[in-house]
Amino acid sequence: MARKREINSYRNGHFEGLITYYTENKNAPNSHVTSRAIHAFYETNEYGLETYTVRDAPFERDMGEFMYTVEDEAGIKEFYLCDQSTGLMGTLHYLMNTGWQIIGPFEKQVDPFTTLRGLHMQKA
Repeated sequence: MARKREINSYRNGHFEGLITYYTENKNAPNSHVTSRAIHAFYETNEYGLETYTVRDAPFERDMGEFMYTVEDEAGIKEFYLCDQSTGLMGTLHYLMNTGWQIIGPFEKQVDPFTTLRGLHMQKA
C-alpha cells in the first residue's frame, strides 16, 4: 500500500505515521479511502506544494470517511481541491454541507506539462 517516498515540502504527522505503519505492516488492513488520502499527501509533496492538495477525491458516498481522515485525524482545515472528475459537484455539495467554504481559485504550474487548477477550500 504505502511506500516511503521523500517528504520535503508538506509535513503532516498523521499521514507520516500512517505511511510508517503501513510500510512496517504490509498486511495491515487499509481502506481505499485512506489510500486516497495518503496518495494526495504524496502528490502534494511530489509537486512541491505547502498546502494539502486533492486531485482525486473519492466518490461522494465515501467523502465522510475521507474527510474524517483528512480533517479530524490529520487536522487539515485548508486544502486545494483540484479534482476534475464528473463527481466534483457531489464532492463540493458534501464539503459545503459540512462547513467548508470556497475561498478562491487555485492555479499553479507544477512542472512544464502540468498546471493544477482548482479551488482553495477552508473550514468555516
